[in-house]
Amino acid sequence: MGEHIEWDHYSKVHRVRNLSLSRAIGDRFAKPAVSGEAEIKCFPLFNDGDEFVLLASDGLWDVMSSQDAVSFVHRRLNAEVIRRNTGPTGNTTQTPLRPQDLEKAKYLRRRNMARFVANEALRRGSGDN
Repeated sequence: MGEHIEWDHYSKVHRVRNLSLSRAIGDRFAKPAVSGEAEIKCFPLFNDGDEFVLLASDGLWDVMSSQDAVSFVHRRLNAEVIRRNTGPTGNTTQTPLRPQDLEKAKYLRRRNMARFVANEALRRGSGDN
């Protein structure tokens, strides 16, 4: 192998020097230290028990355990959806959403979940992709 491993002070991880993912797929000099071969596992999905699939790279797994990530997604999905209204005097009141607005808010929350998870990983100090 003989590749030089260096500490990346910005990302706070060890890296094979001058190697990026796109190069790892085609550069023979990096093999067998780095493989472009995907690791594939198949799992059955159950409509009555599986709520979501979470795919992530080491940028997330370096700062969150699997359970941390699942708990974070659950908290975001199940958080109360409220409408805040600020009146002319600056007072804030909360009003319930109409059913169609509630469904739209939940849809947008699910649609943006990848962004929420990525931002949480950054907030926890991930410097990786």
